Amino acid sequence: MKNLFYIILSLSVLSACSKETRIANKLNGEWTLTSLEITTADGWSNFPTNSGVLTIEKGNPLTYSMEISYSLNGNNEAIVASGNNTISADNEYLAFYNVAGDSMIANYRMLTLTKTDLQLEEYKENGTKYMLIFRKK
Repeated sequence: MKNLFYIILSLSVLSACSKETRIANKLNGEWTLTSLEITTADGWSNFPTNSGVLTIEKGNPLTYSMEISYSLNGNNEAIVASGNNTISADNEYLAFYNVAGDSMIANYRMLTLTKTDLQLEEYKENGTKYMLIFRKK
């Protein structure tokens, strides 16, 4: 009976580690931004022209670099950042930190993650929602 307990415990630990490893493996690589939707706190959705790349490298911790530019209502905006990122314990959120790792830049909810598709959602303090859709190169 003791052996059965240890076997079940070992399988539980392996499956938990395995899920985290699978997520890190899927995130690893270069992702091209294919769609950006910005929804204001009032509910107005905008689909600005955009371009950008998100690169995530597997390691401990995961590292990233992001260069996104978009044009909305004649204003050119950019998101340029790099540093470390972490996956939340429930494997639902992807947090981006600065290079020193002491300040969170963004916390994205992973809505979709496959070998080829990544969909991230972020809510800003002012109520604006950013929806970013990436395709793996």
